[in-house]
Amino acid sequence: MAPAHKFSDRLGLTTGQAARHCQVSMPALQRWIRDGRLTAFKTPGGHCRIELEEVQRFLRQYGMPPDATSMPDIRILIVYDNPSIMGLYVHILAFEVRPRGENL
Repeated sequence: MAPAHKFSDRLGLTTGQAARHCQVSMPALQRWIRDGRLTAFKTPGGHCRIELEEVQRFLRQYGMPPDATSMPDIRILIVYDNPSIMGLYVHILAFEVRPRGENL
């Protein structure tokens, strides 16, 4: 099976790859770099790269899951009596919806 990220160990992860690995937006990842919480380096071409080991260290330090497969299931209970609004929530959240009275 191919690795989840295709990159050279020498080059590291791009900021986009690191953001996907951390499951955050690019602005959040860039803020972590600016704040010095996540160490990155510049390539000769001026691109930002982050070593995979550094990303893993960061995730461990801040108690974040190492990847998407380790994220716990999240359940959200929304109680609303207007079917149109409830349909909007379902569409926006794209989660499974169970009718009232069905066990979670």
